[in-house]
Amino acid sequence: MTESPYAYEYERQRAGQLALGRLLSRAVKAGLRPLSWIVSPQGVLIGQASGAQSRADLERLFEHWVAFLGEGLVREADQISMSTSEVVKTAHTTQAPGTGQGITVRLRITVTSDWEPYL
Repeated sequence: MTESPYAYEYERQRAGQLALGRLLSRAVKAGLRPLSWIVSPQGVLIGQASGAQSRADLERLFEHWVAFLGEGLVREADQISMSTSEVVKTAHTTQAPGTGQGITVRLRITVTSDWEPYL
């Protein structure tokens, strides 16, 4: 049987899934609200939130996860969309609690903007 040309991606996804399990176990103990998670083919963990919550609640959620992910986290510039009145807050780290080496964790929280702080 020939090895799949996608074996590396599957291995990275498996590593990401295991790391996500460890990360979520720690997040539960820390009392964090859950996010929606995606594991990319390269094993990157992407935590996302948006929707019917207030802007303040979503910003607080982002800050709680940022604090939890700790040192080594890189905050990225907010992405502001004038057409949709949204602000996308993003950050990433390769040193998230319990994930092990080689695992990148990205946060992506979409909040509705009231524009005053950005004008």
